[in-house]
Parts: sequence; C-alpha cells; structure tokens
Amino acid sequence: MLVKAQSWESVVKSCEARCEADQGFKPMVDLVRRLAASPRAGDLYPLTATNTIILSRTPQFDMRREVLVVGYDPMREYFDLEFRWQPPGPSDGLKNGNWTGYCPPRKVYLVIAQFFRLQGWFEEFPG
Repeated sequence: MLVKAQSWESVVKSCEARCEADQGFKPMVDLVRRLAASPRAGDLYPLTATNTIILSRTPQFDMRREVLVVGYDPMREYFDLEFRWQPPGPSDGLKNGNWTGYCPPRKVYLVIAQFFRLQGWFEEFPG
C-alpha cells in the first residue's frame, strides 16, 4: 500500500507542536529543521508520526521499501534508524535488506548524510 509524503512545512510544524508539549523532543525538531533546510530537501519526501520521521526518495511510497525511518527516544536520548528494504514481488525465502542502528543527537544528521551517500540516494549530501 502506497502512502503519500507530507510537505516539509507540515512535518516541521508537527514536530514543533510535539516539542511544545514535551521539550524532550527538541533533538527531533532540530533534525527535522536541518533536513528541511538542506539543499536536498526538495529531493526527500517526509512523513511523520509522533516521534518518527520516514524519509523516501519518492512522493508516494511503500513504507516497507526503500525508506529510512528515524525515531527519537527522549528517555534514552538516542535516535533509532532503520532502513527498510523489502524486495518487490512474492517472497522467495530471501531475507529482506533491513538495516538498523542508533546514534546520539549530536551525530544523527551526519549519520543520515553518510547513509544517503552510501545507499546511493545522493552522490553528495551536505553534512
């Protein structure tokens, strides 16, 4: 099932509202603002829910295929990252290509920028 991305403006507003209710989410707001202001923002398509942002390269996407899910846990003060990649078509017993990791707020933007370069989403992404 395909979902439609939101505008960066609506994602930023949603994250800011979440932060107004709970200051513990400030690192997520900082990250979202930085991504929205990046030169590649027009080539990234976001979707947000509570403490998570999902990034895609297309305006409509399957949340199981080629998306980067970035969640923030204010209790641990860490970002959880998950690259979801499930091959199209019926499963033939192959494992999906999901990758997970985590990092502190001070490194998350650089980790995401490196992910974009290594995954081939962008040849360069300003860090």
